[in-house]
Amino acid sequence: MVKFTILHLGKHSVENMVVTGPCKEIILTMADLFLATYTGVPQERDYHFALYVIEMSQGNGEIHQQTKAPLEGPVQ
Repeated sequence: MVKFTILHLGKHSVENMVVTGPCKEIILTMADLFLATYTGVPQERDYHFALYVIEMSQGNGEIHQQTKAPLEGPVQ
């Protein structure tokens, strides 16, 4: 999970590409383009999506907290 703030849109969080926050609809409009171009590892997708949203907001935001996603695969 990644918690971030965008100036004029407020505080949001994203976990497994599910966005919560006061303007989540606006932020989710950027998700399709991000997913079409993202080539990184799935465990870092939320973090890079938050960076992407901040970049699309002309850098008017910041990441407050990042919780690493659990590794995928069988539990031993």
